[in-house]
Amino acid sequence: MLQRTAELEALLIHAPIGFATFDREYRYLRINNVLCDINGLPVEAHLGRTVAEVLPNVPGVAGLLEQVFTTGKSVQIEVTGETAKQPGVTRYWLAGYYPVLGEEQDVAAAGVFVIETTERKRAEDQLRTSEAEFRATFEQAAVGKAQISAKTGRFIRVNAEYCRITGYSAGELAGMKPLDLTFAEDRAVEDTWITLMLRGEISFYESEKRYVRKDGEIVWVRVNVTLLSDADGHPDRTLAVIQDITEPKRTGDAARRLSAIVESSADAIVSKDLNGIITSWNKSAERMFGYTAAEAVGQPITIVIPPDHLDEEPQILERVKRGELIDDLETVRQRKDGSRIEVALTISPVRDGHGKIVGASKIVRDLTGRMRIERNLRVANDDLKQFAYAAAHDLREPLRNVRAYSELLASLCADGPDGKIARFKNVIAEGVLRMDDLLFDLLEYTRLAADEENPGTVDCRSAYNKAIQNLRTAIGESGAQVSCGALPAVQGKEAQYVQLFQNLIANAIKYRGTDPPVIAVSAREHEGQWLFSVRDNGMGIEPEYHEQIFGIFKRLHGNRIPGTGIGLAICRKIVERYGGRIWVESQLDQGSEFFFTVPFYKSK
Repeated sequence: MLQRTAELEALLIHAPIGFATFDREYRYLRINNVLCDINGLPVEAHLGRTVAEVLPNVPGVAGLLEQVFTTGKSVQIEVTGETAKQPGVTRYWLAGYYPVLGEEQDVAAAGVFVIETTERKRAEDQLRTSEAEFRATFEQAAVGKAQISAKTGRFIRVNAEYCRITGYSAGELAGMKPLDLTFAEDRAVEDTWITLMLRGEISFYESEKRYVRKDGEIVWVRVNVTLLSDADGHPDRTLAVIQDITEPKRTGDAARRLSAIVESSADAIVSKDLNGIITSWNKSAERMFGYTAAEAVGQPITIVIPPDHLDEEPQILERVKRGELIDDLETVRQRKDGSRIEVALTISPVRDGHGKIVGASKIVRDLTGRMRIERNLRVANDDLKQFAYAAAHDLREPLRNVRAYSELLASLCADGPDGKIARFKNVIAEGVLRMDDLLFDLLEYTRLAADEENPGTVDCRSAYNKAIQNLRTAIGESGAQVSCGALPAVQGKEAQYVQLFQNLIANAIKYRGTDPPVIAVSAREHEGQWLFSVRDNGMGIEPEYHEQIFGIFKRLHGNRIPGTGIGLAICRKIVERYGGRIWVESQLDQGSEFFFTVPFYKSK
């Protein structure tokens, strides 16, 4: 028994936890080395002395002992402090006060054990800090993050960026799976990855796929998924990190489409730096100039410029450096074999990501075929003009002979009582007169087309007055009222503007209704040009004929109303000659208003 007591005493003295017992006066009865080290005093300084005497600066111990003696129950508290051996270092302990029962089962003494919990406390604090840092990193990450249950496949936690990318709130995502967001065509591949991961065959995968946002918009995301296991090594959850790559995807797709367009373009497309060195060369450039891309890239652009046009390149580069767009510059370039081609150049500055001009992109269009066609058309057009002019001029002479001899024949033949000869003569005379009018108007039309004299300044009011003077008989016979507002000065030839006003006013008189004609001529500024108007109260024109009436020899009323059908065609030719256009707004029986535009007069 004595040996066992001695062993127990030795165990308590040398135990790794602090230990002491107290009597009812709170005096130390026994204490071990660990607690002595904590208190910073030897065993002798404790035994027989009260807690208040040993630890005057540690209040509360006596109260705990009193509680144990009074209630007979144990009490545990956490204690924070320093030791004499390591001052300034905060340490943590768990202190347990308990009753020691005597033979009568009363509380004969009280004991205390003290276990140091500093390392555990620090580990817990570190864990809490790590958890807080994880939460902050998770929530504030610039990429979308989500934790997904390995068992249910549903979201456990998502951050704000994940919500922004998908358009769903965290609450809405809580009942969903990543597959619910995945575009239908991408689900099979995604499901395969997840299956491999849950089988333990892979612990990480990366993919690009499409998500369907809450608003229905499709976004491209790059997904990195990592498998997280529990303490037993079983799959617990996955951590998914997503990045929105929609714009890079679109930019990449656009770049690929642009590259395909450049390569398949019928025009040569060439890039160069600000020193004039070629940096790109498409297939059409190879066909047009005879150099392969390997031969051209890295060479100066002057390899395709003839010697007599070399002075163009410095001027082009200076304009590019100033940020100018050079559009449709017609010039000459040279092939590898030395032959020359006529081309049109469109040159645009190329800027880097900071907006700095670093080079130029050039579109080269071969004009050789077009120029040949244009030359042939000019020759054919000139021939046609000469033929039309000669035909119209020469045919008038035979007509005069027809008229003269028909009248002579009628005078030599006695007319019968039925008056047939007179009637035949009148039919011939009317036909000759109509043909003469047609040929005269055709001559006017061909003269207008062939007239290439430089235009001068025309006072439209003066041209209008001359047109009214020429129409004074028709105005008087019809009882027409013709008014005119202020008219501007324009560029052109006065005779042509006289003809323009005269034809439009004559038409208004000719195609009048039942009331006498009321005609108003005016002009006003409109969108950087002059807008002229000739308005009447005549019979009007059905909308389906508004364009047709400007064609040559186009007449709506047959021979009921005299005319050749060339007057409005001449008006269109005059207006278009000076860069304008002409049209009509009209309804049947509601009059007509003819409009034509003329650019502002520019003094030299």
